[in-house]
Amino acid sequence: MSNSLESTYFSISGEIPSLLHMCRIALLQNPYFRKDLNEYYEPYFKDHWENYVSKNPYEINQMVLYYSAFPQVRETFSFFQLFKFIENFEVAYLAKSKEKEVEPFVPLNGDEPYEDKHLGFFEPKPEVLETPLINVWKEYSTFVLEPFTKLEKDTINKVHFVDEPFRPKSDSCFYHSINDKQQFLKQFHLFTNNQFQKFTSWNNMVIIGGAIVASAMPVPPRYSNDIQKYYNEISHPDSDIDIYIYGLDETGFKKKLKEIYAYLQSIHPKVIVVSTPFTVTLCTQYPNRHIQIVIGKWKSIAEVLLEPDIDCTCIAFDGKNLWTTQRARLSYNWRVINCSPRAYRLRQFPEYESRLIKYSRRGFYLIDKLLDWKNISTEYLTTGKVRLLEHKVVRGRSYINGLRLILCGYKYPEVFKQVDIFKPPTWKKTGLVYGPKWNIYSIIHLTEPVLNLLQNRASRRFSIVYSHPFCILVL
Repeated sequence: MSNSLESTYFSISGEIPSLLHMCRIALLQNPYFRKDLNEYYEPYFKDHWENYVSKNPYEINQMVLYYSAFPQVRETFSFFQLFKFIENFEVAYLAKSKEKEVEPFVPLNGDEPYEDKHLGFFEPKPEVLETPLINVWKEYSTFVLEPFTKLEKDTINKVHFVDEPFRPKSDSCFYHSINDKQQFLKQFHLFTNNQFQKFTSWNNMVIIGGAIVASAMPVPPRYSNDIQKYYNEISHPDSDIDIYIYGLDETGFKKKLKEIYAYLQSIHPKVIVVSTPFTVTLCTQYPNRHIQIVIGKWKSIAEVLLEPDIDCTCIAFDGKNLWTTQRARLSYNWRVINCSPRAYRLRQFPEYESRLIKYSRRGFYLIDKLLDWKNISTEYLTTGKVRLLEHKVVRGRSYINGLRLILCGYKYPEVFKQVDIFKPPTWKKTGLVYGPKWNIYSIIHLTEPVLNLLQNRASRRFSIVYSHPFCILVL
């Protein structure tokens, strides 16, 4: 801490609390002060942390900043405690936003099942909650890759798939955890094949999911000269582009769909519309990725971003700004995804495990507070390995799931290579063909039979609309 900053802190302390708070936050947000701040924890920050922030479960922004800035805090306040407070805040915010009643928080006892009652609030709950959204580029100084520490290595076990995620080995190295705006936009337009470069109707919509995670993450240096090839052939060969529409009634939602469709028609010779009960997918010609519009009702970007099951996917682009949450900021800064019982309830087996594996392959460690190698028997994993290799699939009689499934794939290369969940899905499982071997007419001739066969053709849950695209809007 420089003398000028120290004198500023002294001059306002005890006089104007709001200025003191602003000064404190400014120092915590600047990664260049990390080393100096450690020396000043006792006189300037300890009391505020112990008597206010750590006892207030809704001071999420300050909790995250304190946890990142001070090793003294990390020694007494675990990473999983921080995630629990964030989860509690998100549940409280969503409930307030949707005016939904939730019971007060009840702690888990041992291996007690994760019931709905455990999604409640810590009390007392404030009348007004802080905003859950973070504008990435306005608060870019807080998106810093955290260095490995001995405490972290001793207390948090991690697994990962394919290449090990990059983290600095010491605090003398400084790297941002998310691309700056210029690099993000470059990668975004390469990922989307410039489909949104001239798009202007961004109101009431955001793009989230794999497209934004890919654009936010640095590309491995060996592929920096051919980023599009990296996306199309290596990292995201079958990914689509997910659009969420928010803040509109049914009429506005339909109008927005028509806007997006009309725009794509203006830049592509032909657009195919594929409908399901939960999505509308607009398909053109490779290398243009399918654009999937999720059908649902959200009031705001915050509601959209507090729902994803995978931490790093809580990030959205609105055409101008990149928005994220406290949970996602932790995920990017520490390159981790927390395996959450709450998220498991949202997705369940095997979709949740599949998504964890997918995003681990894209540069994140998987962590779980129950993962302790000392308490996991070899027999527990070897019997799981035998059953998985016998069936080659996770559904059905193998019945290996959750953390056990993840660990079997991590520990045994033959499981990772042979069992279906560790491999990217084929088009026969998703129903939508995509890739250099397929053209737009392949979608018409192949997609409808496959989708309806897989999902019970009699129910007609899937359909392709290409003679009159807007009839999809009234189904």
